[in-house]
Amino acid sequence: MLAAQAQVLPIAPEDTIVPDKVRAAIDVLINGEHFRHTGDPKLPLLWYLRDVLRLTGTKIAGEQASTGADLVLLDGKPVPAASVSIEQLAGREVLTVEGLAANDGTLHPLQQAFIDEDAVGCGYCTPGFVVSLFAVVAYSAKGLRFKERPFLDSLTSSTHFVSPAVFGLALAAVTPTWPLVAVLTAYFLWGMASHAFGAVQDIQADREGGIGSVATVIGGRATVRLALALYLVAGVLLLFTSWPGPLAAALVVPYAVNVAPWWNVTDVTAASANRGNCSPSRAASAQASTRRRSAGPLDTIPTPRDCARITTRTARRTSC
Repeated sequence: MLAAQAQVLPIAPEDTIVPDKVRAAIDVLINGEHFRHTGDPKLPLLWYLRDVLRLTGTKIAGEQASTGADLVLLDGKPVPAASVSIEQLAGREVLTVEGLAANDGTLHPLQQAFIDEDAVGCGYCTPGFVVSLFAVVAYSAKGLRFKERPFLDSLTSSTHFVSPAVFGLALAAVTPTWPLVAVLTAYFLWGMASHAFGAVQDIQADREGGIGSVATVIGGRATVRLALALYLVAGVLLLFTSWPGPLAAALVVPYAVNVAPWWNVTDVTAASANRGNCSPSRAASAQASTRRRSAGPLDTIPTPRDCARITTRTARRTSC
């Protein structure tokens, strides 16, 4: 009977058997160390840290990641470890709360401050708080100076403003919703745009001083266009938030008007970008007027009064 049953079992032809493809290894950089992952590329970073590397300082923040306990820095930006998969980490750098300490085990001053001031609460969310605050401190801290690292400068500058809001929401145990995420994302993009545009005026000075910034890397023109795009995206996101959030989208208009005249700015004229809506061509005319009226240096930066004078004589443009 068993033999008869065995004879009727279907046998697949050999040419129809296709073995699974060998998974490509994913190289990741975590806390300054290189690791190679050959398992499931969809594995969340949270579980890779806790179950594979045994870095348990990053906590489980729940399905909604509402407590901030699983925050890590991804290329300098705080992100929930549960929302990032291993396949997204190729070529990127991750920093966990363990990575803040020195190789000899000496705690980072920020970690030590939490201990000294008993700022731990129940302790569960503390790693997330420490990582978020580190992004803020690293912006100017000696030896890190994220403010001088292109792109990290805008990311960490914006973190200064957004992380307190995230911290407060975590303390209040607020459940994330799409409108709330949209507001925070818009807030973050807004901060990045303002920082990036602010870096345009310092391009030449930063390059002469050997200081890096997003503007020194991609140039004044590209930075202005990036800033304008970030402002506009932030405004669009606010349109999809709960009332009265959409009203805030109107605030994008003056920012866009302030940045737009510098659409074709060059690195040579970038220093006059701090004049706001006084466009490069008007600034050049104002500068020429200043040279005629004064024996001062040829690279005199036009003042708002100069811009206004040129604007009055040329009705083709709006006022400064």
